[in-house]
Amino acid sequence: MADKVQSTDRFYPEIHLEHDSPVPLHHQLAENIRRSLERKRIPKGTPLPSMLTLAEDLKLNRDTVRRAYGTLEADGVLRREPSGRILQVTPEFAENYCNRFLPALGIVLPDRMEDLLQQQSHSALEIVGGIMDMATQFGFAAMIVPLPEQDDQFGQLKQWLKEMVSKLNGLIYLGESGEKHHDRAFELLLSEESLPQVFIGGKAFRPHLGSVTVDMNIGFTAAAEYLAELGHRDIAALGQWIPRREIFQLQTIDRPACMLNALKKCFKMRDEWILPDCRLEETVRNALKSILTAENRPSALISSSDELTHHCLPVIRELGLKIPDDLSLISFDDSNRARFSDPPWTSIRNPRRQTGKESVKMIVEARRRNKPVNTLSRTLPSSLIIRQSTAPYNNKQH
Repeated sequence: MADKVQSTDRFYPEIHLEHDSPVPLHHQLAENIRRSLERKRIPKGTPLPSMLTLAEDLKLNRDTVRRAYGTLEADGVLRREPSGRILQVTPEFAENYCNRFLPALGIVLPDRMEDLLQQQSHSALEIVGGIMDMATQFGFAAMIVPLPEQDDQFGQLKQWLKEMVSKLNGLIYLGESGEKHHDRAFELLLSEESLPQVFIGGKAFRPHLGSVTVDMNIGFTAAAEYLAELGHRDIAALGQWIPRREIFQLQTIDRPACMLNALKKCFKMRDEWILPDCRLEETVRNALKSILTAENRPSALISSSDELTHHCLPVIRELGLKIPDDLSLISFDDSNRARFSDPPWTSIRNPRRQTGKESVKMIVEARRRNKPVNTLSRTLPSSLIIRQSTAPYNNKQH
């Protein structure tokens, strides 16, 4: 038998009683209440339903409920308020389960792990590495959450959610694939407010969802000022197209605008040298070739991602231009492509590993201090890493 008692005023535990079981009903009821309080991380002082109400709702003898509550009082789980009528969760019990980590912290990935392993930049893997490193320091594991397909039956999804929540300490999202296979699963996960949940690299779109973002303006401003210090005046700018998501919108969608705002504070930008929404590789090649073969071509190129910069290199080589002698180059991300290119690129570092670590810290802090995780959101600074792809301006560049 399974009954879920509902109320808007007090915490009503989810109760599953087996009337045919040899285990006494009062013992079953006490254990059900104890497990429900732990699973939902109910804070101290939260009142529970009266004995009469619970007995009526569950169709139990009042003495059965009295004995169950008596057991929980004796075990330090509940205590009576000063009036003696209302039972509340004790601070000692709440502190005990808030500080006791559950087996795992869940990571929701935008793609399958095997697909992430095949990506040359390994950007998402750096975030996952940060999550796992910090999880280990706090003494619990991290697990990839397997999302069921959206065409699964709702009952199956509810059972999946119940099993997942019972295993997890919190949830960290890295985004979504955009193929809309998991919308119903996302909806169920996001509605589970008993778990601290953090979205990395994007804006929190639910009131209870925390976020870890990066201040891109710091890095782009440093890049623009550095090019100005080197004497460059004519700059080309390329922004990568980022798809719009219905649920997990990554903040990378704002990068081109942030990049241009920073550049326009230092340079008089020419519209024909700005490609803010690069999408198709061949279109980018043709537009970039036109820019770099102009009579008074730019002496420096800045792009909003290492991936986009990577697609520009064949055009630069085809035109016989050398980096940085003929063209200074700055990118954003500071991925493996930037670090191991020849020459290595000056790049704006996106602190991916640190974002993963901070997401874990948020969940730990939310549980230990019994604070909503959305009040603990972080914004980390980006930074300019100077390498051999930039050099002072000279007239030979034109």
